[in-house]
Amino acid sequence: MPDNANPYIPGQAVDNPNLFFGRREILASIGENLVKGRRVFLVASPPRLGKSSLLRQLPHHLPPELLTARLDLREENPRALDWLLWRIAAALATQAGPRLGLNLPAPDWFAFEGQTGQLVAGFWPTLKAHLGGRSLVLLLDDVHCLAEAPDGLLDKLMDSLAAWRDHEEKVAFLLTCDVGAQEDLVRRYPQLLAGSLTYSLGSLSSEEATRLITWPVDGV
Repeated sequence: MPDNANPYIPGQAVDNPNLFFGRREILASIGENLVKGRRVFLVASPPRLGKSSLLRQLPHHLPPELLTARLDLREENPRALDWLLWRIAAALATQAGPRLGLNLPAPDWFAFEGQTGQLVAGFWPTLKAHLGGRSLVLLLDDVHCLAEAPDGLLDKLMDSLAAWRDHEEKVAFLLTCDVGAQEDLVRRYPQLLAGSLTYSLGSLSSEEATRLITWPVDGV
């Protein structure tokens, strides 16, 4: 089998819905609760159990009135809040914008530099004006990675998300974290996570694991 056809690459998140197995109950629960108006979710698991893959698959399980934009905080390695909010705006432009039929230009970094209110006060209204009856679900992967960032970046991000949620009813948040950080996050950031729906990913069932192993190479 050539390397580029190898479906067994540890640590690589699954984009192809046909190669994603299990987690159907969690995906259904998230979708149902978003439709009911729940707005903050926290998904935790040990490493390599599929948090990132779950985020990539969630849009396939949501109704059309729920748009998503995703940002992997481990890959971003941000150092300041203005830069991180700029990257969130870029994700909204490139991922949610096309689904609304919008050709949103990439946001200008210079408009965000030193301006932590630019995302909600400057960029968001343009996108919101085209939502109609739809809502946005912002997916932030591996938020616990910001705990070691300088200048209290995680504290500032959580405050910003909570303020955005309180100011705007058309936005919801789904965060993922390492299972070891879950309780600490909920305890430290009640302004956002108090009352959030939390999920813990465990091992796949025997049947799901068998399908995961055999289906990607069926016929090879």
